[in-house]
Amino acid sequence: MIKKLALIPLDDRPCNLKFPVKIGKIAGAEIVTPPRQAIGKYLQPGNPQMLAKWLKDIAPQVDAVIVSSDMLSFGGLIASRKPEVSLSDAAKNLEILKSVRKGNPKLKIYLFSTVLRLSITATSKETEKYWSDIFEYSKLVDRIEHEPNPEDEKKLNELKAGIPENLLHDYLKARDRNHEINKLAVEMIAEGIVDFLILGKEDVAAYGLHRKEIRSLEERIAKNRLENKIKILCGADELALILLSRLILESINFRAKIYVQYSNPKAAETIALYEDRTISQTILDHISACGGVGAKVKDEAHLVLFVNTPLKKQTDLFLQGKVVQDKIQIEKLKNEVSRLKQLLDSGKSVALVDAAYANGADPEFVSLLFKYIDLVKLASFAAWNTAGNSIGCSLAEALAHLASPKEYRPRAKKMNLEFLLERFIDDYVYQTLIREKIKKDIEGKVSAFNLGEHYVEIEWVVKEDLAKEAHDIFEKYFKGKEKIHSMKCNISLPWPRIFEADVDVEFE
Repeated sequence: MIKKLALIPLDDRPCNLKFPVKIGKIAGAEIVTPPRQAIGKYLQPGNPQMLAKWLKDIAPQVDAVIVSSDMLSFGGLIASRKPEVSLSDAAKNLEILKSVRKGNPKLKIYLFSTVLRLSITATSKETEKYWSDIFEYSKLVDRIEHEPNPEDEKKLNELKAGIPENLLHDYLKARDRNHEINKLAVEMIAEGIVDFLILGKEDVAAYGLHRKEIRSLEERIAKNRLENKIKILCGADELALILLSRLILESINFRAKIYVQYSNPKAAETIALYEDRTISQTILDHISACGGVGAKVKDEAHLVLFVNTPLKKQTDLFLQGKVVQDKIQIEKLKNEVSRLKQLLDSGKSVALVDAAYANGADPEFVSLLFKYIDLVKLASFAAWNTAGNSIGCSLAEALAHLASPKEYRPRAKKMNLEFLLERFIDDYVYQTLIREKIKKDIEGKVSAFNLGEHYVEIEWVVKEDLAKEAHDIFEKYFKGKEKIHSMKCNISLPWPRIFEADVDVEFE
């Protein structure tokens, strides 16, 4: 069993910094991370030189390292969307892995890198508009190249006229540079510097500038016959979790068999928002990348991945709000929750993904879970950001618990349930309920993506409202079960925006 790993995260948000540490602990593995000043915060990039020194120092002390190429090369995910770091400097930063490999020939080096999203980072009301325009621009350029038509060409010209020239130039410059770094990452696999690589397509669509880059990368992978060492999939914030799962499963020679069950199989063949593959294909990609294998029947599976799919087509809870469901749809959902209950009552280990929406949980689905399901029986739950993010997170949590040593299981179960409760508090209560209320309250007054001088005030409101709901869920669904008697819950906004919360639960 792998005991100690080092992680250079994508950034300092909880999903990238805290989630891997917590899920590692569930499996009995210690994960060490760089000093906070080395990884930056929000618009302040990390420090690649500090990270390089830290990595060299820590490498002899660990069994494996998981490294974000975006952090090591550019200073993090947001920094990767800007052209400030030159290609030569970014390549020099990433190539520190060569000296790490030279000094530690037996060290497992797992790398992940993002294929740049189809737009910029929204940090104000003004950039929110340009985020949307550049996203559409990126899709149209690709669509016109493959399916040219006058209407799309007219729309593209209108978009270009409305986007500041320097903004578009910087975006495309960063895009070209990042593609070169991803080609370098592939070369490092071919040279034996890196053992395994995931390339994550962040915030994409069925059409987009990323597609040409992906074809180029796939050609390089095929030419060097590296298909078993490189995976390309939709996602970004869950990639460290997937690599963590793979390392844990490999270390105990465990190939987990995973059966997938959908609330609506037809909807699983639709493409989720910010992705370019069907939900079902994204799930298969994630299962393979984390070291699992699909099971054809439930009885042979170590784990059942139960997926709440969209009604028809996924919408964004943060940007568009919830879809009103009629009585027939709610009754169908109730039947699926009944099937879920049967699985849990039969003793099956079940990982739950709520992919009905992007950026939050389905309120109708969760209300039925609260009514009919004993939550502590779930192996995992996730409903945050994109479908891929939730899939990777839920799989990682469930697999970590399955892989935990038998003598460690009681402690692993406690931490498993703490993380499970955090997901219901964050993914449902905050992202589905409280965030929407705050967004409406500040509309027209404060940017949801940059709270500025209102940061402390709004964070205080979040703490008050979310803490009350958190303790209510704990009292109703967790207290008194699995020797759980009380709870500490710390809440904050990790960045000066309302998009995500930081929730830390500890049972006593």
